[in-house]
Amino acid sequence: APLPEMGANLRESWVAFQKKARTNLGGRTCESLAGRIIPLGVRVGDNTGAAADVARRYYRDNRLGVVFTDAVWDAIVTGHGYVLTQDVDGRPVPTSERPEQMITIPDPLQPWRALAAVKAWRDKVKGVDYATVWAPGGEQRFSRDAKTAYGSFRGLSADGWKPLGGPVEYDGNVPVHAFTNEHGIGEVTPHRDVIDRINHGKLLRLVTVSMQAYKQRVVEGLPEQDEEDPVDYGKV
Repeated sequence: APLPEMGANLRESWVAFQKKARTNLGGRTCESLAGRIIPLGVRVGDNTGAAADVARRYYRDNRLGVVFTDAVWDAIVTGHGYVLTQDVDGRPVPTSERPEQMITIPDPLQPWRALAAVKAWRDKVKGVDYATVWAPGGEQRFSRDAKTAYGSFRGLSADGWKPLGGPVEYDGNVPVHAFTNEHGIGEVTPHRDVIDRINHGKLLRLVTVSMQAYKQRVVEGLPEQDEEDPVDYGKV
């Protein structure tokens, strides 16, 4: 809930008090679902022979169980998770990418495949923004100054990007696979109003009890009796 205006010395204590009304129902919901989606491994044919051994080593060496679990968690929480496979010293290395930094144009027939993809991120230490663009058979990297001429960090914009080296060609499709939750939204997104209402109701009860903030009303000008019977307003 939005914090009311107050003195700087009171804000920290108010935030601590307000947190007592917060129940992380959204986190519990996502944890319950993500904990049931567990990758068991990979199979090649009847799972015997040299190809199966290579696949098992690839799964083990790249900790694919962790990579897939992270991508599934992102998809459940934000609606989208991404796995990127890059060439590192001549070997393919898959990584789970943050959904805030990655976006794809999905294949209409196979939405988990990407027709194109962009990853953009900021190095605050160096003060540089980086971006990588993938299309079928080609990759191009870009960079720009993360700060404006006035010294403040740039906002979201498409200005100032310059190629970082030349394009890199590769064989195959875009090396990004998307994990998309139902309707492309997080599990909690449609229910935020309900969670906010629960937390707000708890906060109101805490404020009322802890701060003795009971509302009292005074009514004047009432008749001393109702029809023929006297009214004891004290008991009322």
